[in-house]
Amino acid sequence: CCATAGVFVFFGMLYTSWDLRWLVSRVPPKSNLRAALLRLQSSLDMYRKGRTIVLFAVAMSVLSHLLHAVTLYFTSRTLFDHGPTLTDQVVLWSIAGSVAALPVSPGGLGTFDLAYSLAYKSVAPAVTVANPGTLVAFLFRVICLAVAGVGIIFYLTAGNKTRQTSRQTLSQEAVVA
Repeated sequence: CCATAGVFVFFGMLYTSWDLRWLVSRVPPKSNLRAALLRLQSSLDMYRKGRTIVLFAVAMSVLSHLLHAVTLYFTSRTLFDHGPTLTDQVVLWSIAGSVAALPVSPGGLGTFDLAYSLAYKSVAPAVTVANPGTLVAFLFRVICLAVAGVGIIFYLTAGNKTRQTSRQTLSQEAVVA
């Protein structure tokens, strides 16, 4: 609910002329809140200049999450005759991904698997295996590592041009952050 409201406020601010300057003028001049609001306004101005890029990034993010859910769906269907539907997998991925984003373990290792396993049990009780969600989550990790392995092999066998491009991208991201 709050995330949905935040998305609407963000896109409302992105596609309208509304800004934070009226709020900044009401905050005391040397407060931390004023500095934070000015930084936020600066970011908003930057995003307004690249609206197409922002929309493309949002679309890529949604597509990425859907593809993760599809991967979990096919992994589950490969292992079990009866499992969660694709819609259920989207919900399971959202829950487990949110838990994995908590700063509890590096890369969400363990937290994702536990959350997915518990949520899987509630959606697919007909499966007779002891911990079906844990098995599906484990195979999902294996699939992710296999895909990453292909990327590593490409990077290691690529020429200097690809390495230089990767390093430039990483240095630009560090400057932006």
